[in-house]
Amino acid sequence: MSRRSTSSGTTLLDYLRQANPTVWCKGDQSSSAGSTKHEDYPTPSRVKRWKEFKLTNIRKIFDNAIDLALKDTPTEAFRTIDSGPVELNDIFKEDCLNSVIIRSIQPITVEALSKTSQAIVEKDIFMHRGTAAKLPSKSRFQPDWAGKTSLRGDINALPGDTKVSKSWTSLMFKTQLNSKGEIKYEKSPYVWPVRQVFHYCIKTHSRYGFIITDAELVVLRFGLASQQNGQASVEKIREYIEDDGYAEWQSIPWKHDSDNTGSLSINLALWVLHLLAVNNGFLESNYGKLSEEVKRPNAELIQQHKEVMACLEPLSGKETDVEDEVESGQRAASIASRAESQRSDALPSPDERAADDPYRASFQSSSNFDSNARTPFVGSFVSEGSTTRSRKRRQEAMQDETPNGSQKRRLRKDSGSTSI
Repeated sequence: MSRRSTSSGTTLLDYLRQANPTVWCKGDQSSSAGSTKHEDYPTPSRVKRWKEFKLTNIRKIFDNAIDLALKDTPTEAFRTIDSGPVELNDIFKEDCLNSVIIRSIQPITVEALSKTSQAIVEKDIFMHRGTAAKLPSKSRFQPDWAGKTSLRGDINALPGDTKVSKSWTSLMFKTQLNSKGEIKYEKSPYVWPVRQVFHYCIKTHSRYGFIITDAELVVLRFGLASQQNGQASVEKIREYIEDDGYAEWQSIPWKHDSDNTGSLSINLALWVLHLLAVNNGFLESNYGKLSEEVKRPNAELIQQHKEVMACLEPLSGKETDVEDEVESGQRAASIASRAESQRSDALPSPDERAADDPYRASFQSSSNFDSNARTPFVGSFVSEGSTTRSRKRRQEAMQDETPNGSQKRRLRKDSGSTSI
């Protein structure tokens, strides 16, 4: 079913409050891609609802420029968005949901930003896929979504991630908080997504992020939980927030009442979040009221961007969509682990090997023999090349014991490839 995005007399508010396509989440929790997990992901010290993030406050941002834009921006020239056939709206995994977002959510947000960002904040920013930007670190993980602006170059200005509601919702996340807003179990599957976006925001020095599912958009703002006196450097602010940061969140439902002009929609929230990110989106020790956010002068902002960019780590060379890669990596690691375990169980003990092999027995008492190794240790006499070849033989032996091992042996034999 296609949606007509514009008609005569509609406003920007109407354009951003179009009904999202109906989606059906058909995957169960076990079939949905799990959250990316990493021990280095920081955990917010406190979590609270971002009560300020509501339309009445948003309208006041930039000296009421948001309100004027929502009421007065004509949309006759805006692109018409076709969300495609409903058969494509079945959600089994995150890539299915990303497909819907690319067809139905992202184009509306991008169109609105392209027509208004220069007029409102005199800066450009667009909603891109995560691989269109980079993290300033040597990370193999990338967010699913990125705010892309010329001010930051290749650095992601608004990290976002996609989750399927069968595996994560804000209500699930709330169950992991105590009455003080502290996270009860940081390794809960319902906590990892927030920790993941927190990590991306620390790396990119960004205060805003989001998680989008087939049920809701969760907007996030990160800051410093404890008060710090005086001015702190970029490195210190990131360090302080990583060690003692808070997370504020607000949920905007996927389904909204299009007739209730006082409520937020996902596209409206994403549009505003991108404008906030490009105008004043860096991490700081404290923030003012959202409704009092003002437009930053370009000269001041450009100078700050230069200072921040100079302090960030080198850009990552990796540009991967993490969920699929993590899933395949986990499967490969699991297979290798099982093969290694089977091989270790099948190997005789060092004493048994020595009893069967007098040559090995002669080495048993030698200081140059590692009793836990599978071959005699000859220290510096082993060249780097022979060590590499030995490692390759062990890896091939492990692979041979996987379910497809016999086939791999035949392929190597037929191709004449041998390890020397």
